[in-house]
Order: sequence, then C-alpha cells, then structure tokens
Amino acid sequence: FIGYFLSFSDLGVYSVANKVSSLIIVFNGILFQTWQVHLYDKKNTAGSYLGLSVAFNFYVSILGLACLFLVVINKEFLHLVLSNDYAAGWYEGNILILSAFLFGISSALGVFYVMEGRTALALKSSASAALLNVIFNFILIPNFGLVGAAYSTVLSSAWMFFLRRFDVVVRKYVGFSFSEWLVLIFVFISVVLVHLEFGILFSVVFFALSSVLVVFHFVKFYRVRNL
Repeated sequence: FIGYFLSFSDLGVYSVANKVSSLIIVFNGILFQTWQVHLYDKKNTAGSYLGLSVAFNFYVSILGLACLFLVVINKEFLHLVLSNDYAAGWYEGNILILSAFLFGISSALGVFYVMEGRTALALKSSASAALLNVIFNFILIPNFGLVGAAYSTVLSSAWMFFLRRFDVVVRKYVGFSFSEWLVLIFVFISVVLVHLEFGILFSVVFFALSSVLVVFHFVKFYRVRNL
C-alpha cells in the first residue's frame, strides 16, 4: 500500500520503523512460550483463575516495560546508527511499538482459545483485524502518509485486542486489572507525547513506574505459584 500510494523511499523509511517494533514481537515470542507452558500447567487446577490473572498481569507489565524502553531510546538510537533520511522513521516506529504491544497481549489471550479448542474464535478476531487493516490503509495512507499506515496497524491491533480481552473476561478466564490498563495508558501516552519537547520525560517517568509494577507482579506471581 505504501509503495502504491506514496513512494519507495517512504517504503524504506517505514521498513526501518517496522524493524523497531519487530523487536517487541521477538521479545513477546519469548514471553509467549513461557506463558503457554504456564497456562497448560495451570489448566483445571484449583485456584487457577487467580493464578492466571496474576501471571497475565506480570506478562503485560513486562511487555509494557520493554515497549517503554524502546520508546525512550528509539529516536536517539536510530539517529546514531542510520542516516537522517531513514532515522526519520522513529516516530512511526513508536506508533508501531504500540501496535506490537497490543498484538502481543492479543496473542497471549489467544492461547485460551487454543486451550479450550475454540480456534474458530481466534481466527475470526484475526481475520476481522486483517480486514480492518486493509480498509484503514486505503483511508489513512493517502491522507496521512506513513503516520496513517502506522495508525491503521494500531487500530486493527486494538480491534483484535478488545475483541479478545472482553471475550476472555466473559468466559471468566482472566478478569480485568487496574494495573493492566495502567500499563496500556503509559505506553499510549508515551507514544503520543514523545515527539513533544518534554514528551521524553513522560516516557522516562512511565518507564520507572512500570518497573515498579513489574517487581510488584513478580513478587505476587512468585507467591501465587508456590501456593
């Protein structure tokens, strides 16, 4: 879509931005494997609802911390290792970090469908998100360029996240948590404000607060695991 509506140089910049968010995807893959094993270990065990909720909050807080870290260093790092033309993709990269964060949480939620043999529900949420991404690309890229492409990915990822999150709550796998939404808000505000003069300060503060949440959830997870 970018090569069609914009130019191939824009496509190169967007590819750089996408590489930044791919680091979150790789990191999420590591967390995902551990989460998947933990989920199957806790299946049908006493107190599994509490244990899974605690483990899920720990998962979200770690992934959110990684996202905030990238948001903080992304701009300076890209300008250090790339030419200014390609380093200009740092802003779109931050937007795609938010998308990768939402996708990572959605993938963690998707394990519940596999565990219960409801893979058709996972497929429906993924397919609808992909369709929305195509529609948003047609609407946003011609009007907003690379930023539009990045936000179309965020919107489709958010759609899949909300579909799965509310469905998981309805099926009573994992309940809502204040800290989960707090981390989401931290990442969202950091991505939106980081381009402002003092925006990076918000990201640093949110990173510090998220670090505290990670420690808190680790202690809670460790205690629940040993019950």
